[in-house]
Amino acid sequence: MMYQKMAEVYDQLMSDAPYEEWVDFFNYFHQGINGDHKILDVGCGTGEIAIRLVNQGFNVSAFDLSNEMISRAKSKCPEGRIHFFQDDVRSLSLAEKFDTVYSFCDVVNYLNDKKDVKIAFQKIYDHLNEGGTFIFDAHSPSYIKKLLSDHIYSEVADEYSYVWFCEQGRSELEVIHDLTFFLQEKDGRYQRFDEVHTQRTFLQEEFKNFLNEVGFNKVSYYYDFSTVENNDDEASRIFFICQK
Repeated sequence: MMYQKMAEVYDQLMSDAPYEEWVDFFNYFHQGINGDHKILDVGCGTGEIAIRLVNQGFNVSAFDLSNEMISRAKSKCPEGRIHFFQDDVRSLSLAEKFDTVYSFCDVVNYLNDKKDVKIAFQKIYDHLNEGGTFIFDAHSPSYIKKLLSDHIYSEVADEYSYVWFCEQGRSELEVIHDLTFFLQEKDGRYQRFDEVHTQRTFLQEEFKNFLNEVGFNKVSYYYDFSTVENNDDEASRIFFICQK
């Protein structure tokens, strides 16, 4: 299972993540929205984006596949302003619908085959109100091929260290992350743990076809947090804005 022990150091690992850029991108397309607008965060991690949006007055519910990540998220928001819960987007079945569903930080890339992507998109479509919006981002094919596959990353910090191997998976658009961590315990010793994460992306047109198949008829593309709709083959991250 991914993001179990790793949840303990996730926020340190993501200390340089562009959370404010994700929030700014979201805000650009939600100007004039009030607290009655219901929002769902798919794959919320430790809640960094959801908490920022709630602090701006938005009404957000958020879930993640990892119980450990949800526990971390809840600890940051003890007053319960956000409904954090554990769930799997592929089997999502909630009693309520939302005006916006978003999924940032390449969460969609953890869906490794076309069937799972379509199931997830269908579930999200079904949980949107009529006229609702689904916003997500994904690694671009060029980023997977050039900057992730066949690379090694490492870091040594006071409380942890890691070695992160990236290698091509079953196709050139799939990458396997083989991570080894050493986490400092209270007695000063270091405990080793390992996690393997697999991510896959798809061509932009493939994503569009999946979205069209489940009912999203209007799909717009943006690149690397730009709010200008244009093509950028060298972008690292593609944003999709989909209308129901």
